[in-house]
Order: sequence, then C-alpha cells, then structure tokens
Amino acid sequence: MASKRSPRIALTPQQQRAVGIVSVLIVIMLVLGVVILAWASDWAGMYAHPEINSRGSAQIISCHSSPAHLSVCDAMVTSWQDDSHEEKESIVVIAYGHPVGPVEVVSRERTISTYLGDNRPYFYNEEVITPADQWVMPNWMRPIWVIGNVAVWFLAVLAMAKLVYRLVPGASTRREHPIREPKPRVRATARGSASAPQERPTRKTS
Repeated sequence: MASKRSPRIALTPQQQRAVGIVSVLIVIMLVLGVVILAWASDWAGMYAHPEINSRGSAQIISCHSSPAHLSVCDAMVTSWQDDSHEEKESIVVIAYGHPVGPVEVVSRERTISTYLGDNRPYFYNEEVITPADQWVMPNWMRPIWVIGNVAVWFLAVLAMAKLVYRLVPGASTRREHPIREPKPRVRATARGSASAPQERPTRKTS
C-alpha cells in the first residue's frame, strides 16, 4: 500500500525573498560570531594559560596596542628568579592598558596552531610574559565562557532572523487555499447474498 505524501507548502514570492535574505543574514552572523569570539577570547584573558612558570621584574620601554585591545610592550629584564631570562635581556610584555616604569611580570605559555607542508595542523607552546597582577581566565571557566557565548549568539541570530522575516513585506501572510468540501461516501454492496457462517465440525473424543 503506497504511503500518502504530505503536500508541499507553496511559498509566495515575498516569502521566498524573505527566506533568501534570512539565509544570507545567518551566514554573515555566523562568520561574524567566529571573529568576535576569537577577539573576545583574548580580551577576556584567554590569550595565555593561567599556569605560571617563573617570575621576574622588567622595565617597560614602549607600548603599542594590538587588535585585541591588548598592549604589546617592549621591556628590559631587571631581575629574574631563575636562569630562563638574564638581566638586561629584551622581552615583550602583553598587558591590558599601557603599563609604564618597572613592573613585576610572570612567564606563562600559550598554544599556537600552524600548518606544515602536509596541511596537517601542528600545535606548539610559546612563552607569554604578562604583568603579575593581570587577571588571566582559569581553565575551569573557559569552556563555560565559550559555551555561554555561543548560546547567547545563537539566540540572538535566531531572534534577528525572525525579525527580518517579519519585516519583509508580504512574507508573514499565508497563501489561502480554497476549502474543499468532503465528498459523500458511497457504501459498496455485495453482489451475491451473504451466506450464513458455517459451523466448524467438532471432533468427537471417546
């Protein structure tokens, strides 16, 4: 027995136009969301791992702003607790704002991804030096922050898509279909007379 297919919903030209606009908007918002998330991750203190490797002091020489609103500062080491950095060594300090003068700094790491000749991603860690009093997001908070931002962005994209769809003239109106009157049912009559049901013979047991 063939299964009944549900009739396709015919879209009006206004609805087709609205669907096209909403589709383009969703793609743009998704791409923009990835860019904003990458920018906001650095701004929220996710540009470096929270673990501290070593500490020291440095003299800030000059600073300039980076795209993530973080300052990249040229500095010179004045003292360090181990032999990882020597006195009067030139280093780069990543900081919020524009620090000046002598500052206490710490050595952290961040993970960098790159591609080799076989187009496979390769990850390695490099040193990041930050002021000792600068807040860096702890590891347990990072997945919560990312998932929360993705959820909020998804709801914002969904709300904007609904709003744009309703603002397109004629997109919210439904196409009216003529109401079909139900056809009267005709009962089929048997060609011959119905025979009485025959009784099944019972088997006698001795």
